[in-house]
Amino acid sequence: MRHSIRQTAKEISEYFNTSDAETRQHAPTLTALVSEMVQDGQPVSNKTLVARLVHKLELESDERQLHNYRLVLEHLLIKNADAAGQ
Repeated sequence: MRHSIRQTAKEISEYFNTSDAETRQHAPTLTALVSEMVQDGQPVSNKTLVARLVHKLELESDERQLHNYRLVLEHLLIKNADAAGQ
């Protein structure tokens, strides 16, 4: 498991280092989500990230955090749609 977490951390770091400014803006939230997923033993993919964000939106009551989750979800969906169209 330790190698898996280390490898995931490396992949996350590479992703953010090669990403646009908007993705880097959402890096803390995305990193926290991925860390939670790895600790829970859940596979990390765009699909599971979206599902985790939707779950967070359903449970969260803090308006600022809800807004943050919505922005990150919107960014992931737009980025995935753009990637699918290329």
